[in-house]
Parts: sequence; structure tokens; C-alpha cells
Amino acid sequence: MEHTTRIPPAEITGVKGALIKRMIEKKLGKVPTAVGVYWHNPKVLFASFGLGGKLQKWDACDENLKSFAHMSEDGAAGCEG
Repeated sequence: MEHTTRIPPAEITGVKGALIKRMIEKKLGKVPTAVGVYWHNPKVLFASFGLGGKLQKWDACDENLKSFAHMSEDGAAGCEG
């Protein structure tokens, strides 16, 4: 069953549209319908891309937190540190 959106997707056109589609296809393989919906308001689309880029950087963990996690694992396994 295909999901439909309340707002019909707009045709993604122009130079910016071509760049957006190429970037998304490279990353995801195809352009999701939601991008066409966001295309009605490009400011929202680009803001969501900016937020997404920041979220992708969240995989980095503070080194102090890593050491606490390792100590916790060691304690759970019965090790003394």
C-alpha cells in the first residue's frame, strides 16, 4: 500500500531542484515524496536539511562518557576496573 500525503508533492524544478534531487538520490537511492511536499516551501526544506546535517554529527560521544560506560560494563561483567 502506497502512502499518500495530504499536500500533493510539487514538481521539483530548476537548478536548485536538480541539485537537491541529485544529492538525495546519491544518499538515499531515490527522492522521497516528502521532498516534493517540502518543495512548496523551500525555506522549510533547507532548514530540515540543515537540522539533519547537525543530527548526523551526534554520533560523537564525549570521551568522559565513554569511560563511564566502559566502567559500567566492567562492573556488570564482574571486573574491578
